[in-house]
Amino acid sequence: MQKPIIHIIPKLSNGGAENVLVNLSRGLSKSHQQIIIITQGNPNDYLFESANEFASIYFFSPNKKKVIDCLSQNNNSPVICWMYNSIFWIEKLSIQYKIRFHSVFWNIRHSSFGTFQIKQKFFLLLMGFYSQFVKPRIIYCGFESKRYHERYFFYLKKSKVITNRLAKKIPDDIKNLKKYNNAYLYVGRYDYIKGPDILIEVFKKVSLKFPETKLLVAGSGWNKNKIPAKLRKQVILLGNYKDVFDLYNSVKALLFTSRSEGYPNVIVEASVVGCPIFALKSGDTSEILIHNELGFVFKSKKQMCNALIKSYSQDFSKKKKNVIDYSRKAFHFKKTINEYLEFIN
Repeated sequence: MQKPIIHIIPKLSNGGAENVLVNLSRGLSKSHQQIIIITQGNPNDYLFESANEFASIYFFSPNKKKVIDCLSQNNNSPVICWMYNSIFWIEKLSIQYKIRFHSVFWNIRHSSFGTFQIKQKFFLLLMGFYSQFVKPRIIYCGFESKRYHERYFFYLKKSKVITNRLAKKIPDDIKNLKKYNNAYLYVGRYDYIKGPDILIEVFKKVSLKFPETKLLVAGSGWNKNKIPAKLRKQVILLGNYKDVFDLYNSVKALLFTSRSEGYPNVIVEASVVGCPIFALKSGDTSEILIHNELGFVFKSKKQMCNALIKSYSQDFSKKKKNVIDYSRKAFHFKKTINEYLEFIN
């Protein structure tokens, strides 16, 4: 075994970055010892048990000395900081405890900020100037993310886009839940950045035209109070749904309404089972769907609504096999693991 690879992340919750980290770490554990340091979470985190099977996990709050000792003893190991909070954390810690790391990787998972997110843009600018001083190696989860951050003066010379591709394992037996065949699907937590209000507005217009249709919502943070009273009979809240590939394989289409994304994992997940996708342009959506015959990207919610209404009775099944065959090759996660290994080494 070579020297360990250290991952820093706030929590091991059921999020896109966290799922990528766990599956990447599982793949890397075949050649490198894996150490995951959690700065804010606890053993109740959704993905803790999965990661604990192949990685040494340290929680900073109750094990501060142990974490500092671990980092000091392995300061020559690659340290991958997932998301902004982890970057701030490792930079602050290295100054406070005078630990000089041989190679720190900033793993940027975000794409962009909205027009009125002035505070966030200001701190991004400060990060960009700071990166010119410390010269980190930077991993971007998507091409749009790289383009956006480099406009804020992020260090250019040691950066690489490594996309997530398909971080989840495809089940051997994907079911078709016929009771959902007349429904649209949304997968994501309730968060303004994910565009839940856009989703509801789009579905409302489609349901006025086709009142028999349903909307399935899989993700945390949703409750009936967040759904307009007139739509509550048509919207089914599933919470964190384990067998999400069954849903992709059962519904009319996936609806994607995020205002900002880095690399939207749900787009890839839907692609590998041939689920039609109606998406607003965000992050790397266009790049992911460029060769997908069942992937449709729109610049506005009006365009998206019109396309959904126009295609409501359209049969996409003839194109499904081609989409599956292409997507499973293009988004194989082994490619992501190999790119990380190459860049780290």
